[in-house]
Amino acid sequence: MMKTEDKILKAKLKLVLHSPFFATLALGMTYKQDDSIKTASCDGQTIRYNSQFIDGLSIDELTTLLAHESLHPGLLHHLRQGAREHALFNRAADYAINPLLKDSGFKLPENALISSEFTNMSAEDIYTVLQEREQKKQDGNNQQNQPGQQQPGQGQPQPQPQPVNDPGQWGQVEKPADMTEQNKQEKESEAKQKLVQAMNAAQQAGTMPGMIAKLVQELITPRVDWREILQRFVSEIARNDYTWSKPNPRYLASGLYLPALENIETGKIVFVLDTSGSINKDLLNIFVSELRDAAQMFSFPVTVLFCDTDIQGEPVQLDHDDNSPLNVPRGGGTDFRPPFVYVNENIEDVKALIYFTDGECNSFPPEPDYPTLWAIYSKKEFNPPFGEVIKID
Repeated sequence: MMKTEDKILKAKLKLVLHSPFFATLALGMTYKQDDSIKTASCDGQTIRYNSQFIDGLSIDELTTLLAHESLHPGLLHHLRQGAREHALFNRAADYAINPLLKDSGFKLPENALISSEFTNMSAEDIYTVLQEREQKKQDGNNQQNQPGQQQPGQGQPQPQPQPVNDPGQWGQVEKPADMTEQNKQEKESEAKQKLVQAMNAAQQAGTMPGMIAKLVQELITPRVDWREILQRFVSEIARNDYTWSKPNPRYLASGLYLPALENIETGKIVFVLDTSGSINKDLLNIFVSELRDAAQMFSFPVTVLFCDTDIQGEPVQLDHDDNSPLNVPRGGGTDFRPPFVYVNENIEDVKALIYFTDGECNSFPPEPDYPTLWAIYSKKEFNPPFGEVIKID
């Protein structure tokens, strides 16, 4: 039987001959036998592997495994998990990369997590979908298991749950053990440098996979903080209403002395929070956090509306220094029209409307006579018939 190390070397050579992009990523890793894990894992620096698992794979399967493990950190998955649950994020990350591997000519194992439902979605967005499903399943089980409630088929043999395609059967991605908030940016820079090297190698060989090329370009393109775009948007609609006599409190902590919008005569600024069913609790918390940050750009209260298919609850007047909890109602479907109707009927002198949403809607109103900014938390394309679009990372 071929030694495990020789088998891995042979798989690397196959990548070099057929897939320069994946070969560059895989050759940039160190390899370490670790029989305490079931299959394999990668943290951006080291691919650990169970020798018995590797020995049971064909060379083609091992080549796919190396590409799989290398692509996770290639797309920065090892740095993007954050506080998300580890196993569920691994499932989401697998759903994100397996179509890319298939498109690049690799043969995936039968139990690979792949679905057309998640095409062109990021691991984070897929995680949100999976998390919602897990929560609904858990809520349904809790409801069925209420004390004293007769269960369907009670007293009869119950079907056993079917095994789930656990990504641990085919390797996983892990956070670097030495990662801290202080060195995360440095690790991201190193990962992007490796990504550029892999892309250059593939382009020189004329074999850069199309779907991956687009993702790589998005990853290595410097991102602009959406708040900077918001600052520019606001300055354009109220050029003459800034004052240097009072600093903007939002930026003082960073040592920046920037002007604040001082005068209520500037006009009304309206924020809308999408509270539809597609916005889960985590995303809603992100919206509220970003809303509070944005509100600090103004030295006068801003109006906050909540909407799903209709305006929900009462409008809120939010001061820049108001940290009191927001009572955010939850809803069902999505319709972008009601906030604009409400504003037209109830609020005078609106300078701008800023709409936080995931973009899961196609019901738009006629274009209003004030500027609109759509703050989108989604990797999907969002092309409204009017207004400017910024994406929240």
